[in-house]
Amino acid sequence: LHEIKPGDTTSVSFFHVPVNIKIQAPAFLEYEEILMIIGGTGVTPMIQALHEILGSSNDDGVICHPETKKTIPVVTVLYGSRTSQDILGQELLSTWAQLYPDQLKLHFVLSQEPEDSTWTGLRGRINKDLIVQHFPDAQGNEPRRAQVWICGPPP
Repeated sequence: LHEIKPGDTTSVSFFHVPVNIKIQAPAFLEYEEILMIIGGTGVTPMIQALHEILGSSNDDGVICHPETKKTIPVVTVLYGSRTSQDILGQELLSTWAQLYPDQLKLHFVLSQEPEDSTWTGLRGRINKDLIVQHFPDAQGNEPRRAQVWICGPPP
């Protein structure tokens, strides 16, 4: 990964791993952007991370880490659930997205929501097109410090 340059192509494989890999604050504050791809109950550790990320601001109202004083990354969340009734933490996440619109971009994606429901949000599954649409420059045309976090059950 350290050898990849803008414009290079590579392949990525995703698989469900039986281990828990954690990046602790303030290490993730080194990044400008974080994309969280979440499925179902995988939201639980992401809420913990978002609580840390969004939890502090400096005297100017700029959100920053309380110890390092570094400005926190912008976080884009693509959160997949089957139906609107299955979205865990929806009220909390939506509240945070309203309170921190410049820091948290929240997108719920429903794969089995009934067609006749009142849901007006995204439908289907999280895929490359959604990632490119909602995560700025996901194709790597502009150099930046970004991370992708993925948590949830296999499809």
